[in-house]
Amino acid sequence: MSRKRRPAHGLPVLVERTDALQAEELEALARKYSQDQEELLTEAAEFYSRAGQHDNALALYQQVLDANCRDPHLIQAFRIDTLWNAGRTDEAREAAEALRRRHPAHAVTWEIIAEMLEVADHLHDAADWFTAGGTHLLGPTAPLSVDAVHDAADGNGIEMLIISRHRVRRRLGQPCDDLDQLAHDRYDNRPAQLRATSTLDDLHNPKLREAAGKDPQALIASIEKLSREVEARRSALSRPHLTCALFWSPDEFAQLLTHGPSWPTTTAPSTTNTSATSSRCCNACPTKANPTSASRTAL
Repeated sequence: MSRKRRPAHGLPVLVERTDALQAEELEALARKYSQDQEELLTEAAEFYSRAGQHDNALALYQQVLDANCRDPHLIQAFRIDTLWNAGRTDEAREAAEALRRRHPAHAVTWEIIAEMLEVADHLHDAADWFTAGGTHLLGPTAPLSVDAVHDAADGNGIEMLIISRHRVRRRLGQPCDDLDQLAHDRYDNRPAQLRATSTLDDLHNPKLREAAGKDPQALIASIEKLSREVEARRSALSRPHLTCALFWSPDEFAQLLTHGPSWPTTTAPSTTNTSATSSRCCNACPTKANPTSASRTAL
């Protein structure tokens, strides 16, 4: 029998690896490798949660907590998020308040709860969590400065919290405050490859973010347009200012005097004197003159 016609025996059957199946595999690995049990069970709980099997996820999170895990606050945050996704929002809120009273030391714990509330459109609560996390980790006496965030124990985490806070407050239409300004400063101080070409305000603009879900290309075009406008404004501010002086021709000045004989005494003695004064000023400051400008004086 030729090789092509020979039946293939013993080939593995391809099985779709669903979230639930991956969770079961991770549980099996956790039983086999006890030294990595915390990480494996935490990941398995996440897959169970994605699969909608929230009770299994909650049971695994509780198992990790009962085993004296390294970061119980983080595991509690994952558990609270699962409670919320399971529709047990009252339990989730109660557990979140209890967690907040323990003052978690890592920014990601605050971020998980805040984003959970943000996704559910509880924007005021989300902003409150972002604010509480950022100010707690920065310290009550630390100044709201770029250097203070840089010198903090978890500077990158604080930056994540205050920039996320800025995003939520933009959605709420709230005015810029000191923490928002600090978010702007930290964002502007990022390396070019870690920030967009647009400003943080444009990046968090609710209308642009809404457009992103409908037409990403339209969003990109809007951001590019805003970037060009910002660059044009900056270029305009960097150009030298032009100063102009208005002179009347003798005939027009005579006609002016017929309508207002007292006007020359409140403006200038005469066009001749005014012209002479302007010429002396220009000659005294030749280096300040704009070489591209030209003056036309009709006398």
